[in-house]
Formats: sequence, structure tokens, C-alpha cells
Amino acid sequence: MSTANNNIVRPGGKSIFEDAKPVLGAASDMKQGDIVVLKAGVIQVTAGDADIDLLIGVSKFTLVDGKVKSPYSGTAVDASESIAALGGPDFGGDYKMVLTTGEAFAVGAPVYMTADPQTVTSADPGSAKACGIFVGAAVASASAGQKGLVKIGARLGLAGLTI
Repeated sequence: MSTANNNIVRPGGKSIFEDAKPVLGAASDMKQGDIVVLKAGVIQVTAGDADIDLLIGVSKFTLVDGKVKSPYSGTAVDASESIAALGGPDFGGDYKMVLTTGEAFAVGAPVYMTADPQTVTSADPGSAKACGIFVGAAVASASAGQKGLVKIGARLGLAGLTI
């Protein structure tokens, strides 16, 4: 499971959903910085490359059971909160993503989704469809947990990647 991080370096300012509330399920769980997809009409974290055609961007919020995570966790205030309008996932911006250990990342090269919603790989896992472009400093061999700058787009219902 991913950990919530402030991975959004430069927001793209684009979202397929102006208000994500109608496409969040009661059990929607995601961390800020997760790569997300629209599956069966609900925003979910990616399960990997098989979800590439459903890509809608990067989550701007941490959600637990379909609600924004409260700073008052476990209190009566937390239990009574309901979700108001909530901006949809961001795409087209620059995000710090975990790089797959041992892989090389070249500037301008495509990156692909993995089963971890905050990790990208430089090796095509089979779809030949990138989720973004590596825009950070070139990396010869990523160390464990190393992050790099990636421009992530959206693909939902499109023939190609939109950034």
C-alpha cells in the first residue's frame, strides 16, 4: 500500500472531473499522489498496466472510505464529516514518483504504471502505452525508494496519452 506524499510538484490544472464526488465510491481509498483510474464508474488506484486505458491522473487528496482523511481521526468530528465538492484527479503536471529499483530513466523517455500506484517503471510491461514522460534528471540505476520527476497524463477513452 502506498503512503500519502505531497508528490504534486507542479499541478497540471487539468481534470476530467471538476467535482469527483459523483465518481467516488463509499469505500474509495487512495492516497494523495496515487495514480488513479476510472473503473466501473468509480475512481480507484491503479492495479497496474492492465488499467492503462482507464488512466485519469494523480489523486490530489487522501481518501478513506470515500471521505477526505480528517486531521481529527477517531473523534466525533471525524465521524460526522461528510464530503462536499471535491476536485477530481490532476493530470498534465509534474509529479514525484518512486522509480523502479535498478532501472534506468532517461529524460523524455516514456514511463509505465506498476501495481504500486506511486511507482513507475521504464520497462514496458506489455501494453506499449505510457502513463507519462520522465522529465527529471537522468538516472542510470534507480536506488530503492528513489523518486524522479514524471509528467503524467490521462488516457480515458482516448487513442493516446493526453498531457
